[in-house]
Amino acid sequence: MRRVRALLGAGLPTRGIAEVLDCVCGSEAEIEPCLGPLLVARLDAVDEKIQDLQGTRSSLAALVAATEGRRPATTDREPRAESRDPRAGKSGGSRSCARANMAPMTSLVRHMTIDCADAYALATFWAKALDSRVSDDDRPGDPEALVESAGAGLLFIQVPEGKTVKNRVHLDLQPQDRTRDEEVERLLGLGATLFEDHRNPDGTGWATLKDPEGNEFCVERSKAERAATA
Repeated sequence: MRRVRALLGAGLPTRGIAEVLDCVCGSEAEIEPCLGPLLVARLDAVDEKIQDLQGTRSSLAALVAATEGRRPATTDREPRAESRDPRAGKSGGSRSCARANMAPMTSLVRHMTIDCADAYALATFWAKALDSRVSDDDRPGDPEALVESAGAGLLFIQVPEGKTVKNRVHLDLQPQDRTRDEEVERLLGLGATLFEDHRNPDGTGWATLKDPEGNEFCVERSKAERAATA
């Protein structure tokens, strides 16, 4: 009887219930009149716990199914190919575009790549133009050089062929702490040349310049100048 009471007091796990029933059916057990109601009450409590666990399991299964439905399919998917990075092997953790623990998103511009004859010399010009700097990894004579900036970096790569036609893509610069005309004069002093002047008497318009290797770019009005004529 002491064994039966101990099992009842322990909360009647599944294994304990079997042992109690063995005691009840065995010839050695002497069951007090109150044991029957106690056993029924304990079994009812266990049944309620089992039902609660089953309900919880169903809820978790529904949540997992809903979550899996929002995720992109991962089966039969080819491994993501790494893009060709001419700067592989050089330190540059700050250049990474990885966004850990985020939902899928559209691509970001990492570098604006420009072919040129002298990567380091042209990168030096653009570093001064953007009030930035050439990467510490790059040296004069290197076949490539990176200018780090607040937006996408400018990556200059040395190629054997020279520039022959107008660029299909060019940069538009907007001065942040000076006027358009002041910026044009500053860039001319750094080695740029004026290619086409589209500035108007009323202050609107822009100027198209060329960098030391002939790549066209434009200088627009500052934000303050635009607000003044809005």
